[in-house]
Amino acid sequence: GYYLEIDILLFGKNKLTGYWFIQSAQVTINLSYVLFVSYYLNTAVTYPGLHKVLKAIAIMLVGVFLLASFTMLTERFSWYIHLMNFQRAVMSVFALGGMIYLLLKPRNKLVYFIVGGSFLYLAGALGFLFLKQRVFMISGATLEIFIFALGLTYKIQQEQKEKENLEKVAFAQKVKTLRAQINPHFVFNSLGSIQHLISEENKAGAISYLTKFSRLMRKLMENSIGDNVVLSDEIEIINGYLQLEALRFDESFKYEINVEDQLDPDLIEIPVFVIQPYVENAILHGLLPKEGDNKKISINFYKLEGSLICEIDDNGIGRTAAMERRSAFKIKQKSRGTEVTRERLELINTGDPDSVRIIDKTNGKGNPMGTTVRIKIPLS
Repeated sequence: GYYLEIDILLFGKNKLTGYWFIQSAQVTINLSYVLFVSYYLNTAVTYPGLHKVLKAIAIMLVGVFLLASFTMLTERFSWYIHLMNFQRAVMSVFALGGMIYLLLKPRNKLVYFIVGGSFLYLAGALGFLFLKQRVFMISGATLEIFIFALGLTYKIQQEQKEKENLEKVAFAQKVKTLRAQINPHFVFNSLGSIQHLISEENKAGAISYLTKFSRLMRKLMENSIGDNVVLSDEIEIINGYLQLEALRFDESFKYEINVEDQLDPDLIEIPVFVIQPYVENAILHGLLPKEGDNKKISINFYKLEGSLICEIDDNGIGRTAAMERRSAFKIKQKSRGTEVTRERLELINTGDPDSVRIIDKTNGKGNPMGTTVRIKIPLS
């Protein structure tokens, strides 16, 4: 027969060694099966009771392997046969009982792959036992391997989905944390503006500013619940902020907000509060230090290659002059708002370095003519 040919090929005429090898291989296969079920179903977590049984059977199989080898070496053949029959009986009872238990208490779909594969193998083994036809055993084992392979593929896919979901949750939590750092920054600056107007005894200006500020804060709180906001609401927030800053600085600069005709601001969602920090930076460090009355900031929205582009364009003193000015005045504080917003945008764009591009504008002589900040936001 087939096994006899293997025995002769591997062990020559030493039939006892060949017999021991085949029987030991069955014990090893059973042990591998037990360990596979434990790993595949993660029984330590999903089935603690079953996990203890699997652990006990694994220890038993190791013990059977060692004792069987000892009895074979000491030529206690009857003991050897009893040990082999004992482990077969235990594995048969375990396989049948385990399948019934898992079918009664399925914790997930992985169970059905184990039950299906085990049933096919058990059916093949019984066919071989009673009908003495090895084709049943071979077919059962082959089908079991095939079902288990499908199960492993399914398990890997489920684990990948779970990993992606965890990454999304972690991403959302980080975005909330970063956004929470921006709001206090904006509120502090706005309250500082009101304080400035009061100290200047500009009561009318302070009241007007406070009214606009309260409206803006109400809008911010309405939009603070979710991670995203429709573009029209974000534009309203930016417009409110520009009104406040223009009022604070005696209308010393002009501003405009433009939206491409093809865009519908009421249908597009963007992360809340990602534009204001750059607008603030352009006003405070670009426009205000500039001499003369020709100070302007433009905010333009348009679509490009599946992304929403927001350009904040100013005709201020430029980044180089702004940094020199900060150095001259020994201003060491960094713009935390833009720094945090850049982190948010890079997270949203999955690490794209072009999430925020800063362009230094110059004239034909190389003199600075302002700065353009280009923000890219992916459209779903």
